[in-house]
Amino acid sequence: EKRSNRAALLVELDQLREQVKESALHQRSLQSSIAHAHAQNDVQDQKWRTFLKEQAGLEEAMINIRRRPQESDVDTTTPQELAALSNMCRRGALELYSLQVSRVGTLAPLPGRSSHLHRAAEALANCTDQYVALQQEMLSEWTAVRITRIRDGEACSLFVDDSRS
Repeated sequence: EKRSNRAALLVELDQLREQVKESALHQRSLQSSIAHAHAQNDVQDQKWRTFLKEQAGLEEAMINIRRRPQESDVDTTTPQELAALSNMCRRGALELYSLQVSRVGTLAPLPGRSSHLHRAAEALANCTDQYVALQQEMLSEWTAVRITRIRDGEACSLFVDDSRS
């Protein structure tokens, strides 16, 4: 019975040693995770400090910008007024565009090809065809003209040169 208790105790001792090893490994991984989290926290803290410095600088710049128009004698517009004007222009353009788009639906549809337009196109084509035929006919007549020779005796009787007299 002592031997069976001893064997059971040795088995239990081995199990506990394994649990201790696993716990040690788990603790090391947790420590590395905590170290990594601390490093990330330090980086974030540094970024936050930089952000706060930049924010303070920007706030100081905004105070100077707001103060500047009050100190000068010239009436100048502030950046806020320019931004408001820009937003109003953008809104006005969007409203105009929406009105234009909404009115497209109220337009009458374009007329289809009517027979009147078709007849006018045919008449125009007929007229141009007649003009082309007339031009071709005139060109053929002009090229068909023949010059006849005049005999020497006939030339004198028909033609008198007044400049030589």
